[in-house]
Amino acid sequence: MKKTIKTFLVIGICLLLAGISKQTKAEQYPQEETVAGLTYELDEEETGYLVTKWDGVSEEVTIPDELHGIPVRAVGSLVFQGRKLLRKITFGKNISSIYWKSFYGCSSLVEVHFGSNIREVEEDAFRECSNLQIITGGNRLKKIGTHAFADCQSLKEFHVPKNITYFGNGVFVGCTNLEKITASATPKNMIEISMDSFEGSKWYQQCITQKKTVIWNHVLIYAGGLHGNVTLSGKKYKGIALFAFKNCQDIKTITVKNIKYIHRVAFFYCNASQLKIVGQNSLSGFSLDMKSNIRKLTLDVKNIVGMESCPGVRTMILGKRISIFKPSNNYTLKECFKNLKTLKFSTPEDVMFSPSKWEFPTEKPYAYRQINNLRHIYLKSAKPSPSIKKQFSRRVTLHVPKKSIKIYKKYAKCKVVAR
Repeated sequence: MKKTIKTFLVIGICLLLAGISKQTKAEQYPQEETVAGLTYELDEEETGYLVTKWDGVSEEVTIPDELHGIPVRAVGSLVFQGRKLLRKITFGKNISSIYWKSFYGCSSLVEVHFGSNIREVEEDAFRECSNLQIITGGNRLKKIGTHAFADCQSLKEFHVPKNITYFGNGVFVGCTNLEKITASATPKNMIEISMDSFEGSKWYQQCITQKKTVIWNHVLIYAGGLHGNVTLSGKKYKGIALFAFKNCQDIKTITVKNIKYIHRVAFFYCNASQLKIVGQNSLSGFSLDMKSNIRKLTLDVKNIVGMESCPGVRTMILGKRISIFKPSNNYTLKECFKNLKTLKFSTPEDVMFSPSKWEFPTEKPYAYRQINNLRHIYLKSAKPSPSIKKQFSRRVTLHVPKKSIKIYKKYAKCKVVAR
């Protein structure tokens, strides 16, 4: 019995000492410390160090993997901003984040060597590093912030890593000598990359002036070489990136078939007059801007969720498979289609139009009456829905199956004709 008690006491003491050791590991070193010109601070969780200052007396800086056995995880905002002496920076393997404007305006910086665990480069991190020529590592980068490498005028090439999930606006704007871009990102993530991110670069100017079509890993980045009536098939394309049709003046109509990933603003600034999307089970977050020339929109998909503003559309046709049409929480149908005049249904089934909670907090989806300019609705349903009395203003003309005219006239307060 005594032997058992002693054993438990020994085990308990060992566990207690181990716990104390874990709790005090970070406490045995100062919260802030300067080593070899770099100042480090423990993060709030006391699990890693953040570089917060630099004394600015070296041309080359190497940030270590660890300090006192604790990983160095990030470089803070503004740490190296405007330092003219710095020519080369090498990051340790534990650096995962480089914060806002960390190296902004380091005009003598020539080389950047990322560690193996870099995940994020924030906004303006290397902006105006006008002599930057060499970037290595970064294969695990997931996020590159807005203008992260803008105005790096000596940079000639860049590879977009495969794990990228966020690619900010204007990442390489003003990189006048950037002439080679390669990419290996997955199609799902590749659609986040816009040509605008490279505006002002040599590569960008060549694509625009020579009307090149840019396709990376089966994703349409830029449709510059396409013209006339364009059909994009899932056999060739897996995605369409944002602003893919900007500055494409020679395209008249676009048909998209069975393409899995379509960015919600893929057709912003699109000059085509007609757009047809078919084949997807769901279309999410679709939007067109005021500068888009699309007037006729055909959507042959099962569910449309998160529909946003499409102010230029005059005619919309919904295909046979449609069952749900839901605007984004930030938009009412009135805002989505303020200029819509004609709405055509190709299905005989009722389509659920989700109501606006702000305009109709207690009512069922009486959606049509939100669209002030709507004048013609083409229906295939043999019988009207129970809510039809409240659906339409007298300005609307219903086009219905010929055999159903009488029953529609019985319930609807607007004009009813055969479709």
